[in-house]
Amino acid sequence: MKLFAPIRRFFLPALFVLAALPAAHANLVIRYGEINNPAIFGVEMPGELSFYGRADMVYALSLQQYQTGPYLVTELVVDIGGVTSQFRVYATEPFDPESLKDKLPEQTPAAVTNQTGVPPAVQKLRQRGNETIAPTEGGLVIKDYPTSTHAKTIEYRLGSSKDVRDLYEAMMDLYIRNGREAVVSRRESVNDSEEVKQVISRLGGTLFVFE
Repeated sequence: MKLFAPIRRFFLPALFVLAALPAAHANLVIRYGEINNPAIFGVEMPGELSFYGRADMVYALSLQQYQTGPYLVTELVVDIGGVTSQFRVYATEPFDPESLKDKLPEQTPAAVTNQTGVPPAVQKLRQRGNETIAPTEGGLVIKDYPTSTHAKTIEYRLGSSKDVRDLYEAMMDLYIRNGREAVVSRRESVNDSEEVKQVISRLGGTLFVFE
């Protein structure tokens, strides 16, 4: 067992670094009427990846953000009734320890709120994250079994936290029926093409496309 331990310690961080590489920000477009079945909604991800599911089976939408190692993870989770799987979309970006300052109590000692107050271990995590990050396309999820289980999760990775938030806000507006502007058709002419938009208020029949 000891012969393989050094290899494993090197291999696992390398896998996580690959999963954390960011991509350029994508533009989210909401389309309605392109799915023939109005009970279904869909999400088209970068890299020709997609998810389609029953809109009436969505019973929870959540957005969270957490720090793991040198990275900050922004995650959207859609729980779907009747199945054991979750639809999960996330983005990983370098964790900035300076962002903790705004969350500290007013009585926090000055040594904690200035540069010297950031623990050296956290500084190293941030440096490691910045050094290993390089531009890449979104959509690649690295799964390492059985060290970290991803069972019962349908996972997609986007290029930035803004992409994840844009998708969450669009889905939530339709889930709670606040309404969102969507492309419903296209006017074609000899020399031009124009998108026709209107406000919709239902998740079913809606297609979310990252372009």
